[in-house]
Amino acid sequence: MDSSSQYLPDNDLLEIQRCYQIALFLSIYLNNISFNTAATRVRSNVLEMKSKLSRMDLSVLTCLCHTTMFNLLMVGAMATRGFLERDWFICNVATHYTDVVRMDHVYRLLAEFIDPLHIVYNAVEDTWEDVTKFRTTFAVGPQPWDVPSPDDVYEIENLRPMNYSPDLSKPIELIEVEDSGLDLEQGFV
Repeated sequence: MDSSSQYLPDNDLLEIQRCYQIALFLSIYLNNISFNTAATRVRSNVLEMKSKLSRMDLSVLTCLCHTTMFNLLMVGAMATRGFLERDWFICNVATHYTDVVRMDHVYRLLAEFIDPLHIVYNAVEDTWEDVTKFRTTFAVGPQPWDVPSPDDVYEIENLRPMNYSPDLSKPIELIEVEDSGLDLEQGFV
């Protein structure tokens, strides 16, 4: 997801790739199979991912692999819902991603990682509420996320095609296919 990852040392790149695989499994499992964060598969994988990430320099990684690390930390935060490890993920998202302010920006970053139609939006919103609570609890003085800028508004309409009405006035394009002469009753040759 991030072209600047080529500047990472080989060891860090391998660890990030492993964490990426874990996060992909977690996101598919939680969003498509069962959002049970207490499941053994979920717990063992998220703890392994946390262990790997905690041994790395996250301030460097979040600069070089901005989108990848955001997705790893957000998936980790969602996968640890109801457990103490969630605070570690929430803290890192809140402190390393101060430029991410709006939910649309969160969804845009997540859409780089997983199909937005398969996201459990309640889980994302719940996680983001915890991130904003952490920011307001531990912030001293005015913070960059307190003052919205016009650049913070993102169009995500095309990322979630089911949230708008299609233009029914446009004609449907038909594609002509040549008949190959196969008889469906005889089967394919």
